[in-house]
Amino acid sequence: MERNVIITGANRGIGFAMVKKFAENGCNDWACARKHKPDFEARMGDLTKQNNIWIKPIYFDLSDEIEIKNGMMEIFKDKKSIHTLINNAGIYYDKLFQMHSMREIKEVYTINLFSMMQITQLVLKIMARQKSGNIINISSSTGVTPQQGAVCYGSAKAAVVVFTQALAIEAAHLGNIRINALAPGQTDTGMMRTLSDKNLEHVLNNCIMKRMGRPSEIANVAYFLSSDDASFINGQVIRVDGGESQGK
Repeated sequence: MERNVIITGANRGIGFAMVKKFAENGCNDWACARKHKPDFEARMGDLTKQNNIWIKPIYFDLSDEIEIKNGMMEIFKDKKSIHTLINNAGIYYDKLFQMHSMREIKEVYTINLFSMMQITQLVLKIMARQKSGNIINISSSTGVTPQQGAVCYGSAKAAVVVFTQALAIEAAHLGNIRINALAPGQTDTGMMRTLSDKNLEHVLNNCIMKRMGRPSEIANVAYFLSSDDASFINGQVIRVDGGESQGK
């Protein structure tokens, strides 16, 4: 059976690692990114040739509801089944709450939560007709365990947790549709490199493995959750954080 996957934030970090992991396992991908870039297209082309699958880049800005709708309609026009949706894209500001502008707070919620809800609502209609599908929402360890400097980001990611768990209950009557979340710890991506040295040191000290995660380690768990091996896992939040919670 053909496995077709939608992945947002596919151009770098965890998102790109997921595209790579799924492609290497024979899955086709709609790789969603904000802007067209030649190097992104080239990397998608390389993965396509190496794995004998198809990858279709889709471009839209997650802060724009119209662009999101148009991007998803482009996917739906392909008239292919959708096996998995991974809501991965997100943004983060490393600053104390009182230093955030309201524009930044709204942006954090729009990108990390509201756009996820819009995409999920659209895709869930397709999965309901199929009576099958998997949705994986990327939350964060900061959405489960509060951290200094992550009031806005963490509260948005906490909302992703509740959104995931409640929607899993609602979607249960629609067919074999599973909805889970991943809560990565601090992972070696561009987002992490925006942390101050002080905050980074604090983060690593709280992880019992004393290192950051690798994007591929998050992608491996996402692939497992999408597979038949995880067929009885639903409405869960899986922490992939190197023991970050135990280190506190």
